Amino acid sequence: MSRKIYDIIPPRVAESMAFKNKKPNFFALMAVVIVFMGLIALGALVFFSFLNSEAEIDLWPKTEKVNAQDSFTLDSSQKNLDLQNKIIPVLILENQAYLEKEFMASGKAQEEKRAAGKITVYNEYSEAPRILVPSRFISPEGKVFRSLEKITIPGRTKDSKGKIIPGQAEINVEAEFPGKDYNLGPTTFALPALAGSPLYTAIYAKSSSPMAGGNIGEVAQITEQDLQLAQKQLLEEAEEINKNAILKKLLPDMVLPDRATASEILSQQNSSSAGDTAESFKSRISLLSKAYIIKKNDLSKIINLELNPQSDEALDENALKVEYSFQMPPGSAAVLKISIAGIKYKKIDTESLKKALSGKPSKEAEMFLNELPGISKAEFRIKPFLQNSFPENISNIKVLTIF
Repeated sequence: MSRKIYDIIPPRVAESMAFKNKKPNFFALMAVVIVFMGLIALGALVFFSFLNSEAEIDLWPKTEKVNAQDSFTLDSSQKNLDLQNKIIPVLILENQAYLEKEFMASGKAQEEKRAAGKITVYNEYSEAPRILVPSRFISPEGKVFRSLEKITIPGRTKDSKGKIIPGQAEINVEAEFPGKDYNLGPTTFALPALAGSPLYTAIYAKSSSPMAGGNIGEVAQITEQDLQLAQKQLLEEAEEINKNAILKKLLPDMVLPDRATASEILSQQNSSSAGDTAESFKSRISLLSKAYIIKKNDLSKIINLELNPQSDEALDENALKVEYSFQMPPGSAAVLKISIAGIKYKKIDTESLKKALSGKPSKEAEMFLNELPGISKAEFRIKPFLQNSFPENISNIKVLTIF
């Protein structure tokens, strides 16, 4: 009887053999490598973030409102600013503007106006001149006009061929009644007073231009307010023209205080008077302006003198308001009244502050900022957000003053 033989391998030996025969997994290996490299990159990012950390500080200083008002004499012969005697040296610049504009009438009026014009009266009757007293002339349409003056009509003459040349004279005439019906075009006229006599056809008249102006109804009328508004508008525009022309002449270190300008009206006229009936009228003005120019540096000295900030104080330039009132008393020097309103605060030495905060932990920095004199409020931000202390490099610390 044959025997069966079984190979029996111990468990540990079997596991060792299985591990030796197992092939490595490529994708699993790559995953391990990627995770490892990611951890290295993250560590480097965190390291360099902390190395290049930044801090921003917002400071709200305690402020005090200050106001001042004073008057100064403006003197073009003065060379330097005299704060003790309150004299400001000025440069006087001049400009002259001339303006003419047309303005519309705003008034209304009821008008009854007669047409008028010129006619030429002819004398073919005799060589003797004839005196024509104010007379009536009638058109073919039956419209009657009257002459306004006494005239003499020369007698007739003859040319070299014996042709009669009538004597003639031009006169002004006016319609007998108002109305547009009398606004006639060029036409002929007869003298009704001569009807039935040989003179009727030998003495006559013609017009070469229309009769015009006849009307009955509402028309535009110029009012006193129209004239005043026109003059006011022209004055304002002329002042603005002069001001802009003077400003173009200013050097960078000069300033023209508001209203520090004296203007003189050289002439001002209107083409019509109040009560005239017309659609429009013209108004004109000639204006000379003198501007009193101040140096910017002198103005800064005046502001600092009036608001009087101490050596450890500063003025908020953005909150500074300066108003001027210019006066030119007759026979006296020009006077400039200056009103100043501003805000002053304790100066902040930002460089010393940065050095004091360099490397400080957040809690310690917060206590330090809250105890700063002259500061009503302080806030800060540190980047990255995990950083709990201020950067060592003070160039990475920024300080902003907020009012």
